[in-house]
Amino acid sequence: MDETKSKPNSHFIQSFLKDNKKILIIFVIILIIIILSYFLLDYFKQKKNIKISEKYNILQIQILKNQKIKNKEVLLEIINEKNKFYSPMALNLILEKKIDISKNEIIKLFDIILSISQMSESDKDLFKIKKAMYLSRSSEINEDEILKLLNPIINSDSVWRIKAITFLEKYYITNNEIEKSKEFSNLLKN
Repeated sequence: MDETKSKPNSHFIQSFLKDNKKILIIFVIILIIIILSYFLLDYFKQKKNIKISEKYNILQIQILKNQKIKNKEVLLEIINEKNKFYSPMALNLILEKKIDISKNEIIKLFDIILSISQMSESDKDLFKIKKAMYLSRSSEINEDEILKLLNPIINSDSVWRIKAITFLEKYYITNNEIEKSKEFSNLLKN
């Protein structure tokens, strides 16, 4: 009884394969192309990361040798690559070494860093705080922009929440706005 059941099934499979041979071949070819594309994309991504790391490491060597960073364009290139690791480090280097870049350009660089989709929310929150600190040092302080950056952090359970509240508390004390400072001081107590 088993032989009769297997023969019709076998015949059905052979018939299906024969009738759909072209479709199956196209499907297998597409599947192979997708798999190869995935591996090629990963390969090129790794190669790109290596190039970015080499650029950054050259800059680090210049710093260790106490050489002035000669090529700010390399830092800008690294940031514009939107690498989740090296782009933020390049911006930190610009800020630490006080590389001659206009205020508006630095704000744009912060925006590039904050647009990196692969960065964790925690890292983005840190850069929002850094941007707020940078903005607060400016002669053209924009309180609304600082609050817009920091309010989402303050109203979340971010690991940077306390740092954001503390920054705003000190920001308002520095600007002699004691009542606003107390509001943020009270948030720290809660």
